[in-house]
Amino acid sequence: DGSSYTDYGHQPPAGCDRITVTGLSPSTNYWFKIKARGVGGYSAESSAVSCTTPAAYVPSKFESLCLQPKKKIISLVEVNPAIVLIGWTLTSGKTYTYETDIFWGEIEIDGVTDNGAALTARTSVDAVESGGGGGWYYDAAARKLYVRVAAGNDPTNDVVVASAWVCFTNWQRGATVYNGRRYLPLIPADGLSEITQTLEAHYQGSIVSTCGSVSFINGRARAWGGGHYFDDRCAAWIWRNRKIRQLAGGEGFAYSDFQPIASALIASTSITDSRFTVSLKDAREGLHCSLPKRTYNVTDFPLLDLRFDAEEGAAGVPRPRYYGAVTHVVPVCVDTANLVFELHDGRITSVAEVLFRGAALTEGTDYVVDYMLGRIQLAKTL
Repeated sequence: DGSSYTDYGHQPPAGCDRITVTGLSPSTNYWFKIKARGVGGYSAESSAVSCTTPAAYVPSKFESLCLQPKKKIISLVEVNPAIVLIGWTLTSGKTYTYETDIFWGEIEIDGVTDNGAALTARTSVDAVESGGGGGWYYDAAARKLYVRVAAGNDPTNDVVVASAWVCFTNWQRGATVYNGRRYLPLIPADGLSEITQTLEAHYQGSIVSTCGSVSFINGRARAWGGGHYFDDRCAAWIWRNRKIRQLAGGEGFAYSDFQPIASALIASTSITDSRFTVSLKDAREGLHCSLPKRTYNVTDFPLLDLRFDAEEGAAGVPRPRYYGAVTHVVPVCVDTANLVFELHDGRITSVAEVLFRGAALTEGTDYVVDYMLGRIQLAKTL
């Protein structure tokens, strides 16, 4: 309680700067004091310091499921195709609002664009009409989408695209509604391949990644006109470069209990009478950067720190390249005459602090930053 203390009874050896206290309770605040022991006895107690132990670890429902010897994993796959909308007619009684029928009742629309510009989601047809500036509303029960484009004109000659979600599961019995969404049982037992990823070493070129594939049953049912489910959807929807995510859980799980397993982008599709398959790629593909071996040398850097050259061998030493926020960077002096140091081979966004012999320097007085080249220049008065 911070007022009465118990002697822990631990006497660390000379030179020890830390000890581990065991047997503590979770989510509990503890206070500690220490005192030194010498030939003359014990010193006075130090000031108290306090800390709170972490909460006890409680496994999630999915972790508990995975520990069971016999388990049935329910997989959820959520796909985000885009749909180009046509067939617009002026809504009865409205001046600027147009409507079109949505033939696929299982989709959930989460966004609409007009010629690439996002429209604002509205809560009713009247809100679309009065909102101005471009808006949309989807009446899922009536399967109608209403839009008012920014110019207020007929969208027939515009490219209006809806972003939709459609959901699938491998669960063949029991409830298939999670988070208010209906999951169609169209994932076969072998439909989910292992999610794999292969990354080349940074200095061997671009990052290459693969993420497997997902197959769906191209089933026939009266609910979708008696035809194969994906036949018209494969052609009518835009799948390439659209998002897909996979979750896993068990029977009786709430949606929040499902564990996200993977997310990716769709690279390509293929279809047969029995299967519809999407090949996946890592969502970061296209954001990678080629990393050729740019190295320090005295030809490009005639004023390179010779001590660096002698100790490390400047020729062949890669120039630094970082991602995200990094700390304790030791820069390389690339210009000894003007005290220019390189932090990163390329552009940087900020430098939080520069220390010189343990003391913090002041930007603008003690140093300046070249954000384009990733370098700092120290004042010659240091």
